[in-house]
Amino acid sequence: MNEELRRIVEQVEQLDSVVQKAIVKEFQRVVKVMANMAPGDLMPWDEQFERFTMRARTVLHLAKEETLPLNHPAVGTEHLLLGLMRDGEGVAARVLKQLGAGDLDRAREKVEAITGSGDHAVEGEPFWTMRARQVFALAKEEARRLKAGHIGTDHLLLGLLRAEGSLGAGVPTMLGIDLAEARRQTLRAIGKGE
Repeated sequence: MNEELRRIVEQVEQLDSVVQKAIVKEFQRVVKVMANMAPGDLMPWDEQFERFTMRARTVLHLAKEETLPLNHPAVGTEHLLLGLMRDGEGVAARVLKQLGAGDLDRAREKVEAITGSGDHAVEGEPFWTMRARQVFALAKEEARRLKAGHIGTDHLLLGLLRAEGSLGAGVPTMLGIDLAEARRQTLRAIGKGE
């Protein structure tokens, strides 16, 4: 999957600016459709965060904050990645820095180039996209597999890396990060790697 995702990212970067703008416009249309969905359909229940560490919860808050300057009504995997990077001190942030993805401003630029920004400020609480909810499920699965009693930033990153086709996994690739290596480094950082 890593090579396939890398090819897709390279193809998008090669596209004519008119085509890139059309892709951004379509993405914005999808975001508007999702904004009209019932928040309960896209937002996980609070009890889903019970096992999250305080740092992981902080990352979720930071991810929500990352939607504000872009006027995005939903928190997607790309915002989760930015939240993990912005945290600066968790396992995930350290691994991303070690792999060369520590430049938050550059990552923000990549996200905005792909997603665009809304025309006006969004009112109310941003909701979690289905992809972000998938990352939560994958993070819980990773924690269970690793026999951890909590869900930390390391598990969020592992879940994000497994969310195939998501922007959160695509942006590190655009920053030159090999997803398989990021997974290995994360497992090493928590003492579960080779």
